[in-house]
Amino acid sequence: MSALEKQDELDLIRISNTSYKFRTIGYLGDGTFGYVERVELFNNSETHSGLYARKILDQKIDLKLYKERFEREILAQCDCHNKHIVPIYTFDLAPDKPYFIMQLGEVDVLKLIEAGELTEQEKLKIMIHLAKGLKHIHSKGYLHRDIKPNNIIRFSDGTYKISDFGLIRKIQPSENSQVLTSIDTRLGNNHYMAPELMYIGSDYTIKSDIFAFGRVCEALKVSNAELKKMINLCVKMDVSDRLATMDEVLEVLDAKVEIDG
Repeated sequence: MSALEKQDELDLIRISNTSYKFRTIGYLGDGTFGYVERVELFNNSETHSGLYARKILDQKIDLKLYKERFEREILAQCDCHNKHIVPIYTFDLAPDKPYFIMQLGEVDVLKLIEAGELTEQEKLKIMIHLAKGLKHIHSKGYLHRDIKPNNIIRFSDGTYKISDFGLIRKIQPSENSQVLTSIDTRLGNNHYMAPELMYIGSDYTIKSDIFAFGRVCEALKVSNAELKKMINLCVKMDVSDRLATMDEVLEVLDAKVEIDG
């Protein structure tokens, strides 16, 4: 009996004009508008091709609108291709539950924080990788709007990457983008949401993402005084006092790396 014949209800997908079949082998967690599962892929020769993550849109109402939102998430995540962004390999918007398949990571930063075993060097590495990924997102003209520890994933090579683009939006949104954004306004974790968004109804800006970045860094509980000062400048309640760009953040982080050698 072949490897594929031993599997139950394998679904067919295509990646780069090659047919694959996949089987769901475990639940990974919830996404912004659906859930994520671990899948196993098999190629045409019925050979195991590796483990991946599959994100599924699971909405029972306004499916057409949410599909458009899901498509925007996919296109933005692909557009932001970078070593610190989780890559998407294929997607299918046709089913009632559209999905995309992406690289499978090891663990998210929230779990690492909760384990309490991060060294100071590893905390700095997380901050640098997150800052570089977020800088790239901004350079491509987007706001992530959902930066938090469980959306930062560590991979087998030690790289940290940003995931879950479910709330992504253009810095200068089009009229259609504004309509799609209305379905997710004020979603996200309040602890990582900038105060101007919650209390005075301001629109999202780069500084909103920087505030969320600072909150993640606070959760890491670094001991270095210069890093603490930088973090404090990221989470200023008054938006005018906050650091303005990820370049400013990286200046401090890069200087810390140079000092430590």
